[in-house]
Amino acid sequence: MCIFCGCNNNCCCNKCCCNRRYRPILRTTTIPTSNVIVGPIGPTGATGATGATGIAYTFSIGTVTTGAPGTQASVTSQLVGTNYVLNFVIPQGPTGPTGATGI
Repeated sequence: MCIFCGCNNNCCCNKCCCNRRYRPILRTTTIPTSNVIVGPIGPTGATGATGATGIAYTFSIGTVTTGAPGTQASVTSQLVGTNYVLNFVIPQGPTGPTGATGI
């Protein structure tokens, strides 16, 4: 079958009716699963050596600041020893509508 136009006009010079001369023809083969032989699974290999104990980092909240309306929220981190301190800036929301006048 031609990989360019899908025709079945194969010949020894790899030409087809779509006039694309001297292009290779893609051929695929599917092997039925009934013809596949799977051997036994081999034994599990030896376990490797245990690695070194890593550093236990912790996280804590530093500051939470109100940013100007319409700005992007942001988070910065600062490493203090083995503790990451997270500082947040959260923008102020828009002012809501004025409520009804009371009695």
